[in-house]
Amino acid sequence: MKKILSFLLALALLIGIIPMSFAGAATLTDAVKSNYSIETTLSDGIIQKTAKRTFFVIAKDGDGNKVTPTATFNGDALSPTWDDATQTSFTLNFTVEGENTVVVSAGDAELTYTITYQPAEDGEYVGQAIFSIEAFSLGEGYIVEPVLTDIYAGDCAAAVLMRVLNRFGFTESHTGSVEGGFYLATIKDGTIPNIPVSPVNAPAELVDALSSWGITLEDRYSENELGEFDYCYASGWMYCLNNVFPNVGFSDSYLSDGDVVRVQFTVAYGSDIGGGYAMGGSDNTSFYPVANKDRLSTLIATLNEHGIEIPDSAMNAATAIYASQEDVNAAAAVLQQLEDEYQQNAPVRDVIAKISAIGEVSLESASAIAEARQAYDALTVEQQALVSNYDVLTAAEETLRILIEELPVSASFSAPEITALSGQQVEIPVTVSGKFEAHTLEMHIGYDSTKLTVNEVVPGAILENTSMNVIDFTTTPGTIYVGALCADAPMTGNGIDENVLLTVKATVNPEFSGTTPVNVDVNRFVNLPVGGTVTDIEVHTTNGSVNASLPEYTLTYTVNGEFYAEQTYAVGAVITVPEYTVPEGYTFSGWVVPETMPAEDLTVDAVLSINVYTVTFVDRLDGSVIAEVSVEHGSNVTAPAAPAHDGYVFTGWNGSLVNVTENRTVTAEYSLLGDVDGDGVVTSADALTVLRMSLGIIATPVSGSLDFSICDIDGSGDITSVDALLIIRKAMQSA
Repeated sequence: MKKILSFLLALALLIGIIPMSFAGAATLTDAVKSNYSIETTLSDGIIQKTAKRTFFVIAKDGDGNKVTPTATFNGDALSPTWDDATQTSFTLNFTVEGENTVVVSAGDAELTYTITYQPAEDGEYVGQAIFSIEAFSLGEGYIVEPVLTDIYAGDCAAAVLMRVLNRFGFTESHTGSVEGGFYLATIKDGTIPNIPVSPVNAPAELVDALSSWGITLEDRYSENELGEFDYCYASGWMYCLNNVFPNVGFSDSYLSDGDVVRVQFTVAYGSDIGGGYAMGGSDNTSFYPVANKDRLSTLIATLNEHGIEIPDSAMNAATAIYASQEDVNAAAAVLQQLEDEYQQNAPVRDVIAKISAIGEVSLESASAIAEARQAYDALTVEQQALVSNYDVLTAAEETLRILIEELPVSASFSAPEITALSGQQVEIPVTVSGKFEAHTLEMHIGYDSTKLTVNEVVPGAILENTSMNVIDFTTTPGTIYVGALCADAPMTGNGIDENVLLTVKATVNPEFSGTTPVNVDVNRFVNLPVGGTVTDIEVHTTNGSVNASLPEYTLTYTVNGEFYAEQTYAVGAVITVPEYTVPEGYTFSGWVVPETMPAEDLTVDAVLSINVYTVTFVDRLDGSVIAEVSVEHGSNVTAPAAPAHDGYVFTGWNGSLVNVTENRTVTAEYSLLGDVDGDGVVTSADALTVLRMSLGIIATPVSGSLDFSICDIDGSGDITSVDALLIIRKAMQSA
């Protein structure tokens, strides 16, 4: 008997025939019309990152009986992933980026959802789900407290579960595979040995409910494992997803950002934890109402991530198997207040982090110290009181002050390699370091005057509360001379890495393309402290370069508007037109292009046209032109009707009517009626020949042929003695 029940439990948990209770499931949406109702686990307007999503539907008729709903995805019918006595599940496979439409129907009730698919690459991070592993039915609380778990595109719930177990030091045994048919049989090691072998802490109300089934909890089989058939024959692992117990296994559920997965140990085929007892049974056989703990689980996971301790009252509500929804909501409200306070103090944590990042103070710490001070000063008075390491900041500022006082004034600068086009600027920064009250600057900037020209020098700022005044600016070909007074009043501040920017507007000569040197020489940099001694600072020379490249533009060639070729030229470059092979029977106009490339993209079009010829049809008898017909190269021509002439028969066209490849003349040819022998005249000999034909002495031409028409003078359709007589008369008339 136990083996039979064991088999049924494994089958139920594997393929998911255990029904779910939708009571209190906050994630469900519903529709009720007339005699039908629908509840689903979808939400309208969500963003979907992963390529698959499983959803569940419970549909009922007016008598409360379960019916099988229908579903369409972008107009295409969906087949159920699983359909049992309580619910129907479907799997969405997303391929269309952007908006997708799901319609669920049962009878005259219908729900429509719009889901926006923003696809992630396989293996790409798509968010976090909340996972917990619970032994509430044993009164043992969490095996794994709710934890934020990264999910990636392509993950099924089984893959994420395996990562969670491994993260917390558990092993497991299962049937099937992560990819399909996954059934969690046992969880091993980790903290499992901390759970008593005897069910001494099982909730009393659950023990009473089990007794009504004739179930008595016994010791489990192994100290290091917790799984199917431990404590009783109706035990095992189940999971609910967003407060719904799916009718598909872990490997057929696909998670999205924010999903809540609670892996729970049951001792009553799920009836003890809100999953119900199906085995082909009725809608809901849960022992007691079970609260929706998804929001509470999410808050526990979030606060754990922040390192905030969960109050005992909230943890008690979370782990009590039959806590009321009111108690669970109250616990969630307490945790939400802690989360709100945490978020409100984010600027405080940012300042604390900036101060901690200063580390050992050196001159290089100046920017980090200034950044921390600026962030601290931006806080409210109340927030400043929460900065626990403010004394570290003040100590760092004092240490930096002492270091700066001991630092002599110095100057440095750089002329980095710059790509300069015509009219662009070359910037040469000068850095002043140390403590000073006033100083002057003399600088020479050398350049290749054959390739660059100088328009102006623009001074930069020294510190935040003064400026640099240029007191001398002269140029000779190849050199700029700059004299400046940095600070026009005594300075009491400290100068750390403050820049003077001298800007050279470089105009590249049209023929120049390549690299040209630029060098900067500080001839004199003098510190003038009030009441102190003038101090000359070491002369520096820095060499750099300007890379000047002429801009390039594209020349596109088209033929009859269709792309043919493309070339890229620098401005002013000589253009070479590409070759074009003209097909036989066509005329090519060629491209009209400028001699050199202008400063813009250019498209030129050439016309390729088929040759057209004239076929002239001429009447041989009178020399007149019958018609002139235009014909494209290689085409055939249709001849016009030949003119009729008394006493003559049209014998055909002299000249080809096919594959016209040039201008040509085609002539209409004729023969005399009665000129049987074709000598060009009608004689008695022709009449004798026709008479012999009429008497059957010689064969007559084929009816309808040209020869027949020449002999059939009267046009009767027969060759008779009358035709011979008419030929005699004609011969006599022409004699």
